[in-house]
Amino acid sequence: MNEYLTGDDLAAAIILLRDSDERAILLMEGASDCGLFDPHLEATEALTLPGHGKVNVVRAMEILKNLNSGLVVAVLDADWAGADLQGVVGPPFFFTQLYDIDMDLFALPGVVERVMSNLCSGKVIVQGQGTSLSEAKRTVIRLAFVPGVLRYLSHREGYELALRDLPLGAVVDMQSVDVDIEKLVNIARAKSRSPVAGAERLLIDLHECLSTPLYDEIRYCSGHDVCAIWALLFREEYGITIGSAQLERILRSAIGCYEFQQLTVVRQLGEWGQRVGVKLWDCAA
Repeated sequence: MNEYLTGDDLAAAIILLRDSDERAILLMEGASDCGLFDPHLEATEALTLPGHGKVNVVRAMEILKNLNSGLVVAVLDADWAGADLQGVVGPPFFFTQLYDIDMDLFALPGVVERVMSNLCSGKVIVQGQGTSLSEAKRTVIRLAFVPGVLRYLSHREGYELALRDLPLGAVVDMQSVDVDIEKLVNIARAKSRSPVAGAERLLIDLHECLSTPLYDEIRYCSGHDVCAIWALLFREEYGITIGSAQLERILRSAIGCYEFQQLTVVRQLGEWGQRVGVKLWDCAA
């Protein structure tokens, strides 16, 4: 039923909740985001609620700002839609540092290496079979950068491409560490109901963007793409079969209090909590 939830429904649920619960509310985009934050919350003072999408969360916050709904903040992915919002809203909206929360986790020092050390046998790594841990992280980012740039172009130019759950295994060659750009564009157009641009236009734009020095590759990467490519690397380099959804859950499970506190959005939320007199984190330093 969550697909039928609207921002108005969400705001109404929060207003009703206020009859029995005065804790600060962190309104998240999805239930998996709640799963990351909940173990670190001071449960007597705050709780998370899933909004089931950025649009719902933003709409609910618009309604609640004019009502006596207590302390409610939104925690959103800083994807390209989020980047547009950041220019017009401030607290109580808080954004991830990179494209989404999974990218913030992937970028934390030591986390990827820890996950790989536990999933890969020590024998494989010590003997040098397959990609080294440090190189694996760079390889995944390099490959995820290409569909990430396509997302950026689609948003910037209004191309209306359907880029969720791309079958990246069909376009990524792990041996040559390369992406078949033409196949990627054709798949993206085939998944889209009414793509604005033709394949030739998209290829020209994508090649032009990829040939232009950009600020930082990791800033263009989506967490879903990264985990999908990471899963390919596990299978092709280490012979380990694992799904991208499993990797997303494992990545979040690898985050202890120390790593959680290193996230920029967590520090910003903690500072907000101090200003309003709420202790958000039970593991706060």
